[in-house]
Amino acid sequence: MVAGLAAQNRPDLSGVWQLNKERSQVDIHMAWAKVEMVGSSLSISLRTFNENGTGEGFDWHFTIGAGENSNTMHGAPMKSRVQWEGDALVVQSETLFGSDTLKTLDRWTLSEDGRVLTFREKHQNGNEPEGTSVFVFERRTASSWSDAQSRKRAEEVYKNIQILKGIPADRLPAVMGLFTRSLSVNCAHCHVDGDFASDSKPAKLAARKMYEMVKTTNRDSFGGSDAVTCWTCHRGSLKPASDD
Repeated sequence: MVAGLAAQNRPDLSGVWQLNKERSQVDIHMAWAKVEMVGSSLSISLRTFNENGTGEGFDWHFTIGAGENSNTMHGAPMKSRVQWEGDALVVQSETLFGSDTLKTLDRWTLSEDGRVLTFREKHQNGNEPEGTSVFVFERRTASSWSDAQSRKRAEEVYKNIQILKGIPADRLPAVMGLFTRSLSVNCAHCHVDGDFASDSKPAKLAARKMYEMVKTTNRDSFGGSDAVTCWTCHRGSLKPASDD
């Protein structure tokens, strides 16, 4: 009986939220969050933006208290457990980037008046020192989310975009991150430092061909889904894994 009443009285974090940069402890310029809670089902969409308007988007779906949840972060596999600790919703995750594991511990809390949502994250990547980020969000109207979603296309922001035309510009860093982590390389493997638009490195041309191959495979064999990615074959290695 007591547990049932506690569950009914837990805060509903649902809504559209805009970052208050002055009250937060983050390196980004702006962020928006959209949270949907229905029973034990939880969906979180997070959009972060840099000063030049580009940024990244994250979409996660969880079941609270139901064991392990599977999502992705920057294209890498993420495993999470979500549970209530009093009035705080706690999301504990591990994301595998090649041979390194990013561990995050997120606490979402709602103010008594329901107008402020605080997202406090502790994060540690591999053996690096632990860090903390604090996002303080303020409630906005549901219609505000469409404004947060309005984004330029990659080719409108970056030079020499060929195979990734049409994707939102703020998704491009995440796609590049997927490439680097899947192959355990850095940007300089394909790009010329200071001239990212250059096609002078053979690895960049090869990456385009591989992307087209993956796209064709998903279209012809998996109904256009993202069943196959760079990680499917490379798994953190420059040379694709084989049974040889």
